[in-house]
Amino acid sequence: QIGGSGYLYRGLNQLLEKDAGDLGASEPCEVNANCSEGSSWGDQKRSVVKIKVRDGSLIGLCSGALVNNTAQDCKNYLLTAQHCGAGATTSNLNQWVFYFNFEAPGCSTPGSATALDDQTITGCVRRAASGTVSEVELSDFMLVELNKSIPAAYNVYYAGWTRAGTSS
Repeated sequence: QIGGSGYLYRGLNQLLEKDAGDLGASEPCEVNANCSEGSSWGDQKRSVVKIKVRDGSLIGLCSGALVNNTAQDCKNYLLTAQHCGAGATTSNLNQWVFYFNFEAPGCSTPGSATALDDQTITGCVRRAASGTVSEVELSDFMLVELNKSIPAAYNVYYAGWTRAGTSS
């Protein structure tokens, strides 16, 4: 049974499996965490995920980060942006694909398709958002909970913060 169909005007390579997509297309102020500038962020980079989102008839890419909660029980919460798909239906959210450890193997950008997206989970539930449409008017956050547990082999990190008096 087919639930729907879509079309893609451009950017097919970014959505294909086993493809580096936009790796290396960052702005100069955005640092590759595998380069020397990112060496202090080895744990935190493991919280970041690539997300293939569906919002109605639209399909696109976004990013997000796993975040811990005050219970520190590593519940599968992921913080992303409202503009990534706040208008997504429950059916749409069940089709979102989360790619873990999606990164270049080193400081340089891979020159060809590599196995960057072997570690995935499909589907989530929206827990909170700053709005109900993908057009942002005020804040721009959305908290989702993944539908499945993250396998230990993914070696993820749950980002967070502390209210302690120590500066970051």
